[in-house]
Amino acid sequence: MDIAVFNNHYDVSVNSARGFHRCNQDSYAWVSMSGSSIITNGTVQPGYEGMDCFFAIVCDGMGGMPDGEFASQSIVNGAVEWFKLVEKTEIITLCAELKAKVVPQLEKRMLDRYPESGTTFSALIALNDVWMSINLGDSRCYAFYDNGRMFRTLDHTPVEQRRSDGLISEDEMRFQGDNNLVNCYIGGQCCGEIRIHDISGFRTALICSDGVHDNLSAEQLRVSVENGDARALVEQCITCGAEDDVTAIVIRKCGRQVMN
Repeated sequence: MDIAVFNNHYDVSVNSARGFHRCNQDSYAWVSMSGSSIITNGTVQPGYEGMDCFFAIVCDGMGGMPDGEFASQSIVNGAVEWFKLVEKTEIITLCAELKAKVVPQLEKRMLDRYPESGTTFSALIALNDVWMSINLGDSRCYAFYDNGRMFRTLDHTPVEQRRSDGLISEDEMRFQGDNNLVNCYIGGQCCGEIRIHDISGFRTALICSDGVHDNLSAEQLRVSVENGDARALVEQCITCGAEDDVTAIVIRKCGRQVMN
């Protein structure tokens, strides 16, 4: 779906598929607020007045814990509700509030209802022409740039630590026997470990659950997101033998708006 953020056009594509779980424990949402309308997961609601902004989120209920699908959905719903209502002035302020206040509050609410559950968290916030990623756990954000540079968020996992220590390569990460172990997640009471990065200027951005990057290398992802088709990306993961749930939100820059 075509959206506008600060005089730029972007195409947003979303897809999710269940793996070998009894149900899909991934949850996601996206919200575009610009012009005179709010678009939530493709549904347009008129009546918006304010700065151009965008929010997208993917949460993956922790495998091996009960109620993962409800935990992830509760965080997604709460984050979207916050984003629609919060005053939007500075993106740094928004990200700081999300990390220090909003996510801990949502975590407490989630644990009150699902005390033995947890979920990862990966999101994008855009305000005017600045885009920021926020993540906790092993759901990721990728950003691909015209000059060939690639950015990805770092996982909160033992495997990521071994890569950081130089013990394994980037490509070897997804073949580790413990690549599904997560150190920090919502429900683990470690929201202070949330990481925030400026990814402005990308050509294509991807938010995804680990069902994507467990099955495709970074180079495969780069090629797959070029056409901006999240469904094709998810189907490629399934073809590669994905056992986990697979969710992807692809945001591809299409060009600048023509200003009158």
